[in-house]
Amino acid sequence: MSHQTGIQASEDLKDVFRRCTTSDDIRLVKVEIKDEQLVCVDTVPIRSDSWRDEYDPAVKPLLEKDRACYMFFRFDARDKWLFIAYTPDSATVRQKMLYSGTRSTVRTEFGGGFVDKDLIGTAIDEVTLSGYDENVRAAQAPLPFTDAEVEVMAIKQAENNPDISVDTRHKTHSGLSFPLDGDLQEAVGRFKEGSLNYLQMRINLAGEFIFLSDSGNYTAGELERVAPVNDAYYHMYRYDHVYNGEETSSVVFVYTMPGSGAPIKARMLYSSCKGTLIDELTGAYKIAFEKTLEVQDQAISEEFLMSEIHPPVVELKEKFSKPKAPGRRGPSKRPPRTNN
Repeated sequence: MSHQTGIQASEDLKDVFRRCTTSDDIRLVKVEIKDEQLVCVDTVPIRSDSWRDEYDPAVKPLLEKDRACYMFFRFDARDKWLFIAYTPDSATVRQKMLYSGTRSTVRTEFGGGFVDKDLIGTAIDEVTLSGYDENVRAAQAPLPFTDAEVEVMAIKQAENNPDISVDTRHKTHSGLSFPLDGDLQEAVGRFKEGSLNYLQMRINLAGEFIFLSDSGNYTAGELERVAPVNDAYYHMYRYDHVYNGEETSSVVFVYTMPGSGAPIKARMLYSSCKGTLIDELTGAYKIAFEKTLEVQDQAISEEFLMSEIHPPVVELKEKFSKPKAPGRRGPSKRPPRTNN
């Protein structure tokens, strides 16, 4: 099995992960990358029936100002865990790239079905209990206005404005624009240079920025495994392939959203940010997309890419033309006889 950075979980860590999901004695596991492996560096036992009472005493002492880490924190049920990805701004660039590129791997090794929530932070206060609560509040905040709602409001305002004329101008809403975090900016640059052929992006709903959730170099056959479609994601992929006997390269942008299960706020934000994100990638980074796709519950496979980039030509069969019916013949008109 290939991984985003080639980094895999050690056997000891796999054993700890199995204990987490089968026993009732572990509240928290801290994971770091050491010697090109994911290793368990600490565990905290369950001491009470309240996860909120244990959160800060378990999490805060294990956070270091300049060192990235992952944590899995158990809520009160065995199958409900919080995945914490902590990458401080002061960490080295190598740490940021490693931890960003391995985030999906460690989550998968633990068992994605056991992860109930994700918390991503670049500062200690963002991953404490108060930071977690703020993240939850932001996810439950009122939704932004849709384009349709903004248009209705503008129409009502125009109807109620006695001074409106043909020269009146108003600002239209063209979508939300969230900034790209530092890791993603660097990864987009590497994608542009050709050292990466796949980027996976997500929106931090609490921090309102777009971050890199995965990156790497994959064949089209591997995409179905590494590009999830069970949640909202943005994907960029450079598809190098042969078509009609010629080598060709096509860059595609894919927005995936499940048919059900995703929160309404996430649906609205991802939909609203898609256009401005594409504009930034094509404008600021000069990335030319051959196709921008939006799919729902559709795996990003090689067959899917080929059908979208090179849609099959439908040959129109020529309709059979019936011969024209002969005209009706009336009684023959003979010249009148003349008597000589």
